Amino acid sequence: MACCCGCIICAIGIVWLLCKAFDLLKIVFQQFIQKPTDLKTFGAKQGSWALITGASDGIGRQFANEFGKAGFNLLLVSRTKSKLDEVAKEIESKYSDVKTQVVALDFAKATEADYKNLESVCESLDVSVLVNNVGTNHSFPTPFAEENAELLEAICTVNNTTAVKITRMLLPKMIANKKGLVLNMGSFSGMLPTPLLTTYSSTKSFLITWTKCLASELEGTGVHVQLFNTYFVTTKMSKIRRATALIPTAEDYVKSAMNAIGKTHVSAPYLTHAFAEFAINLCPEPIAVMINHNMNKSTRARALRKQERLAKEAKQQ
Repeated sequence: MACCCGCIICAIGIVWLLCKAFDLLKIVFQQFIQKPTDLKTFGAKQGSWALITGASDGIGRQFANEFGKAGFNLLLVSRTKSKLDEVAKEIESKYSDVKTQVVALDFAKATEADYKNLESVCESLDVSVLVNNVGTNHSFPTPFAEENAELLEAICTVNNTTAVKITRMLLPKMIANKKGLVLNMGSFSGMLPTPLLTTYSSTKSFLITWTKCLASELEGTGVHVQLFNTYFVTTKMSKIRRATALIPTAEDYVKSAMNAIGKTHVSAPYLTHAFAEFAINLCPEPIAVMINHNMNKSTRARALRKQERLAKEAKQQ
């Protein structure tokens, strides 16, 4: 009996190791061997448009540059028109054949009229690429019961409702044209529960499931849906200024993302992120959640100390 149990445990272990070895080989294949889908499939250099949300800074701005470079006209959507105008001017100066339009829209406060206006702009354009990049997060790790209720609503609205609404707006035309690319921005926080970033983590988890569902629904339609799972990048939102081996600049990250288009539906496109994702998936979830929780407790403590210091300095002035 003991021998039989030992054989079963051994067999389970072998199957587990084989599965993990396959996951590792898949990363190597996607990163070094597999070629991305030719962007002409989605209308590059054919007069098609790419709509990019959150296009005024960081990752969104870099996506605008890369899709402009690839030969797409650009519809840039974000909160601040002056920043969008700056991005549009920069891209048009680099790529003379690229047309740009900008729409200023505060996604946290967007009304049905705002979406109708955006839809009317899109109606006259062949929008074949959508980059659901806009997102927002907690200021710093905070217990759910203590977080500002308006911020919680904004996180859900910006991270999820925006993506759902704009994708629903554009998808029927993409399907009719048998040509479309929908890119969603994920986060490692969505891979597993992330205490003290509870709402942000949940919105990113939603995007993973939503992407997989859409990808299955749209198989064979000519529309590809993909989520880029992302660790830290040097952006205003992450508040990280210095790049490292594990934390790329927005420019380097987006170049990796562009090279991953069409390879799969959910993946970490940046090389070190892909291996970090693999390592996290080796860890049992309860342990990973505990580590996440402890890291965020530490981050919260530092943020609160900084708040106290700044408050004291303000009183002394």
